[in-house]
Amino acid sequence: MKTGKRAIVAAFVIFLLLCPLAYAEETPGTKNWEFTLVPMYLWMTSLEGDMTVKGLTQSVELPFDEIFDSLETAFTFHFEGLYKKRWGFFLDFNYINVKESQTAPGPFKANIEVDFENKMSELGVIF
Repeated sequence: MKTGKRAIVAAFVIFLLLCPLAYAEETPGTKNWEFTLVPMYLWMTSLEGDMTVKGLTQSVELPFDEIFDSLETAFTFHFEGLYKKRWGFFLDFNYINVKESQTAPGPFKANIEVDFENKMSELGVIF
């Protein structure tokens, strides 16, 4: 199922990157709304914190310059509309999935796998 989701997301991203936005023909002086879509911009992220399992705490750190080795999926877009360049709205969405596995130190040498998924969205008004 995970491969199916990746294929759908990849197809959607390719569609957004290859297909230009269509605009209706405007007559002079009647253009009220302007829309902008920015697919797949770079969201510089890192992961840092503590993980506790059954009372045992371990620090987790994945800086931005190393995150691409663990990146499973990423999708971002920004959409906004302006009415007569005076007011409008915006929508921003970010999705990232990072997966990392390591062997824990100690006598048992357990394999630890961290699967981190983050979704962030913003909706706002522009004045």
